Amino acid sequence: MYDQYRSVEELTLSSDVEGNFKGLLLSTSDGAKDVIILKVKTKSGEDVALDFVLSAETPTIILPIGIQKIFSTSNGTTFPSTSRCYGLN
Repeated sequence: MYDQYRSVEELTLSSDVEGNFKGLLLSTSDGAKDVIILKVKTKSGEDVALDFVLSAETPTIILPIGIQKIFSTSNGTTFPSTSRCYGLN
């Protein structure tokens, strides 16, 4: 069985984002390498740093992980302006 997402919400990471998300969709718009570090709090209450690269070869990724908080770029997240983050539910 697979997860089915019924809503997509674009998130702005200039401040902490709180919500119950079933997953995150991340994309890059310019095809260059975007190094991303997302500091999040999972639904089980753990603070986790997710570290990866988006590029022309992998311009979009879905992270099927339950998230209740995404920390802002001033609180540990590194997120280039050429990338977009969407909360999935």
